[in-house]
Amino acid sequence: ARFVRTMREIEQGLGHRRRLFSPEEEAGRTRLRRSIHLNRDMKAGEAISLETVEFRRPGFGILADQWDTVNGRTLAHDLPADHLLSFADLA
Repeated sequence: ARFVRTMREIEQGLGHRRRLFSPEEEAGRTRLRRSIHLNRDMKAGEAISLETVEFRRPGFGILADQWDTVNGRTLAHDLPADHLLSFADLA
């Protein structure tokens, strides 16, 4: 019985295989993600490329890991430099 109790304590100390985040940790993760921002003024119809964007924190817009869905797309309207890109900005 003592052995089983010790094993259960060890299992509990190791935690779950899958990482579960608290609401506070989840909010922190969002702030650490990077979003796509324009690095210069751009006109409607211009194509987005690595030369026209920067990946910055916080990650509240289109996330950097979604780059493949944005690369080569055109803008729906004129946008200023430093603009946090969203899917509504794409044509």
